[in-house]
Amino acid sequence: MGEKSQERMVTTYRERYAAAWSFRDHWFGDITWRYILPNYYRWTDAFLRDLPPSSVVELGAGDGEMTDIIRARRPAWCASITPSDVVEAGAERLRAKGYATARQADACATPF
Repeated sequence: MGEKSQERMVTTYRERYAAAWSFRDHWFGDITWRYILPNYYRWTDAFLRDLPPSSVVELGAGDGEMTDIIRARRPAWCASITPSDVVEAGAERLRAKGYATARQADACATPF
């Protein structure tokens, strides 16, 4: 990604997070909560259900909607979940929701 494109992305995300703007709600509305997130969770649960709780990193957690579902349905996983977002404003928003380990991370150059 070019430097100007990255700068524009960071600025846009920072503004949207500051305004509590949800990408999923804006793009998909009610479909997000009725179909998209439940399916994401179902797939995640199917993959992880037989494993003991361990460290989980969620890349691109955005507003933390999926992280919230995991916290509600599998609280043992959240003892070691690290949600992340590409911009620091996203990580700050996740920390404000109670995810103390949230951090800024680029999925293309992940520090994990």
